[in-house]
Amino acid sequence: MTVPSTADAFPPHVLREYALIADGERGALVGPRGDIVWMCAPRWHSDAVFAALIGGGGAYAVTPEDRFVWGGYYEPGALIWRSRWITCDAIVECREALAFPGDAHRVVVLRHVMAREGTAKVNVVLDPRAGFTGRGCSPSTRTTSATGTHGSAPCTCAGPATWAAPAPGRRAPEAD
Repeated sequence: MTVPSTADAFPPHVLREYALIADGERGALVGPRGDIVWMCAPRWHSDAVFAALIGGGGAYAVTPEDRFVWGGYYEPGALIWRSRWITCDAIVECREALAFPGDAHRVVVLRHVMAREGTAKVNVVLDPRAGFTGRGCSPSTRTTSATGTHGSAPCTCAGPATWAAPAPGRRAPEAD
């Protein structure tokens, strides 16, 4: 099985379809598929760790498994982006931000996935790269299930290739 490159898996959209999240030390662009396709780290002028926007390597994506219609909005007075996807069976939101870590050499990306209605599965891809297209870590791909109505659940690693999200109000199972 051939794994597509990050740039092939997340081809660029028109620039107006991206949202900027930032923490004062760095910024990132979030695409309509929930893909962070541009972020330099640890500073604005550093090399990109996510560069799929320009055909390079690296992305961090949280994307619904099913077909979807996308949208999103900024929270008032903040650079916190809310990606929103409507599938046939669910409404999924992801609250996305960069948090200032207190150490200029660190990056904190916050992503909170919520099933607003119905049951949804999302795919998570984390593929950071050194120096735009440089060699990265082994890409991490996960599938997360979430169920809820106006709720969310913390994800707990439940095995080598899946994350399990419990129903709202239930405790996550301990990881093996």
